[in-house]
Amino acid sequence: MTQKLDVMNSIWDGMTKNKETNTINFKQADIDYLYLNGFVDEKKYDLKTWQQAFNSFKNKKGLYELTKDEFLTLEKFRYTGPVHQFFDAMKITEGPWTQKQLEELYDKSLSQVTDVSKEIFLKYIEECKKKGYTDDKGNLIMSEGVKVGIREFVMQFPTPQQRREHMIHKAKIKEITKNR
Repeated sequence: MTQKLDVMNSIWDGMTKNKETNTINFKQADIDYLYLNGFVDEKKYDLKTWQQAFNSFKNKKGLYELTKDEFLTLEKFRYTGPVHQFFDAMKITEGPWTQKQLEELYDKSLSQVTDVSKEIFLKYIEECKKKGYTDDKGNLIMSEGVKVGIREFVMQFPTPQQRREHMIHKAKIKEITKNR
């Protein structure tokens, strides 16, 4: 058995099953939750494709009922790539940032971890500048207060990748503190 199916079998073993039929039931919200929290590889599959994978499992009660074999077919959707350190806005370098640097920050980092658009991010930066977070050249001064605002974007509107990385980070911290 492949390692991938071992993981899926472990997940199956941990799920609550219908005692009579040995099946699991998902509500639509459960399916969406799995996607939005990083179970699915969002780079390969969009939410609609993931949802459609459950169409044949819908029962008369409106629930999605799966046998173990049917559940194992969902393995192809599961994210199996590397998990990186989650993004921490408080680690952004403080000091002056040019417009070009801010756009690169969004393009290379923030766009990977938040669903907030570049347009909204840049509006936030302009509001910060209006509040006096600028140097004599008009560059944004990245301060703790500005970073807190960026952190709120990431926390309130995370991508599935960021949610996955944050959950794994929390699990690691829990494991470390448990073993002390």
